Formats: sequence, structure tokens, C-alpha cells
Amino acid sequence: MQFWEIVIVAIGLTLEAFNTAIIKGAGQRNLTKGKLFGISLVYSIIEISLLGLGIFLGWLPMKHIQGQHFIGISEWFSALILIGMGVKMLAIMIKHKQITEQREKDLNYKDIIKLALTTGFDLIAFGVVLALLGTSILRDLILVFSLTALLVTCGLWMGYRLGTKYKYVVDGCSGVILIIMGVKVALHYFQLI
Repeated sequence: MQFWEIVIVAIGLTLEAFNTAIIKGAGQRNLTKGKLFGISLVYSIIEISLLGLGIFLGWLPMKHIQGQHFIGISEWFSALILIGMGVKMLAIMIKHKQITEQREKDLNYKDIIKLALTTGFDLIAFGVVLALLGTSILRDLILVFSLTALLVTCGLWMGYRLGTKYKYVVDGCSGVILIIMGVKVALHYFQLI
């Protein structure tokens, strides 16, 4: 997987954190810059920790099994993971639960940790994909940390200012991105591109 492809998939996955941040931002009574950046930092650290866990879990079989056949299977498995995550995102968009916006208590860090852990399970799967495809681990961790921090910050601010109006459009975009990249990996496996 080339770097630009990893960037696209990482954007697709971090859009889930962006959506969560929009919803939580819409419910905040008071969102200061310090709180905004603190929440983004904590969220990003948890997300890269989960990505790192996925990379480790994917690296374990690669450490002991080498060969062209296993590498081919890992590409196919990676494509299935990406397509599955994309379908999940589209299903979330189609369900389209109405969100009642109201100002609530301010977020505390315990809530942020729960949210980051909940939305981060896709990053564990993405970490497995990255390990199976043999990408640069440090570069991928820095990329996901940066994207998560940026998108959570923007999501909180947008939710606080605009509400949840665009949440479902973002879910759909995220799903389409992941499916397209999964199909691209599958086509590469079959040597069609």
C-alpha cells in the first residue's frame, strides 16, 4: 500500500472520530480552546494506542510466517477488512438515527476515553491491515495521530458552532472511501491494476 493510499484510508477511519466529536461538540455548554485541544490530545493518544495494538497483532503472524503465498493472503484479508469497515459506515449512515441537540454537561476526560475506545476498534483492524501489508509503522502512527487530533478539534468546534447537521454525510463519505480502497487492494491482489 502506497503512502497516499494509507492517507486516504486513515482519513476515512478518522472521520468516525470527527463524527463523534461533532455530536459531543453540539452538546457542550462552554468549549474553551484549552478544553478543545486537551480533548483532542487525549483522543488522539488513545486512537494511536489502538492502532499500535492492531499493528502488533498483525505483525505477530508475519514474524513467524514468510513467503509469497502468505503475503498474497494478507492482501486479500486486508481488502476484506477495509470493505467490511466501509459497509459498516454506510450502514450507520442508512440507519440515520435522529439526534436531539441540547446543551448538556461538559465532557470530562473519562467520557472522552470511553468514546475514543469505542470508535477506535476500527483502528485495531486497520493496524492489522498495515502490519500485514508491511508499511512504515512510525509514519503510520504519526499520520493517524495528526489526522485524529485535527479532525477531533474541527469536529468539536463544528458541532459546538453548527450542530449535527452534516454528521450523516460524513458517515457516508467515510464508508465510500474505505470500500474504494478495499476494492483497490483486492484488484491489486488479482493484478488487475
